[in-house]
Amino acid sequence: MATAQLWLFAGPNGAGKTTFTKRETFSQHISHFLNADELTRQLLNEQGFPTYATAPADVLLRSNLAAAEKVFPKCASCLPPGRRWLSKLC
Repeated sequence: MATAQLWLFAGPNGAGKTTFTKRETFSQHISHFLNADELTRQLLNEQGFPTYATAPADVLLRSNLAAAEKVFPKCASCLPPGRRWLSKLC
């Protein structure tokens, strides 16, 4: 049986994190992909803001925080028992 792995890509905006993970040679190995930027964009769209630029700063901040609250607990739940150290950061 294959051992589960958690890969975390971090870097500044525009660094190519999402582009890299969408490459076919890599994406075929991904079972869960969580992207806080995509979740933020979805939350903004649900509130009637089609882009980041159209959202007021307070709405953007609340949407970013809500997206982070959704992403980090899901990352922690992907870890095997005994390796839930990530949940302490959430």
